[in-house]
Amino acid sequence: MDLPEVIDLRHDLLPEPAGDHYIAGSLLETQWMDDLREKHPEGEFIIVIEGVLMYFYEKQVRQLLTRLADRFSGGEVWFDVCGPMMANSKYMKPDSLRGHEAQIRSCLKDGHEIEKWEPRLQLIDQALYQKFHPKRWGLGGRLMGLFPGICKKFSSLLGYKIK
Repeated sequence: MDLPEVIDLRHDLLPEPAGDHYIAGSLLETQWMDDLREKHPEGEFIIVIEGVLMYFYEKQVRQLLTRLADRFSGGEVWFDVCGPMMANSKYMKPDSLRGHEAQIRSCLKDGHEIEKWEPRLQLIDQALYQKFHPKRWGLGGRLMGLFPGICKKFSSLLGYKIK
């Protein structure tokens, strides 16, 4: 799923693989959610939102999570977040933001905070990126991974069961 102009470009560059369908729309709108629910009324969905929520304001993230909970009970939602150290630093930026003016507009350190925003979301895991591809992080990154509280101040991957 992506904005319509990006999906148009994607169709030109990467035709849809068999069995996969691109969805043109805004993550913040509900039409795509309603369309999925209508096409698959008994479906249980795993929704993965990667590399985008940090650009939304907290109010928008909360609204999106509530809309997902309204429509996809029984499923899961997984997404990455920037922690406050990454969000508030002009020197520590994700690779995707280096050299760009894009701003991180929301951040989160404790995955249980989402459960307070939307009680129908139950935290499955708050995974640290140091857990994935440990060689990528080098010795310093792997050592930092021994201190989860510090790592969560930078970024993490959150997964929730939708009740």
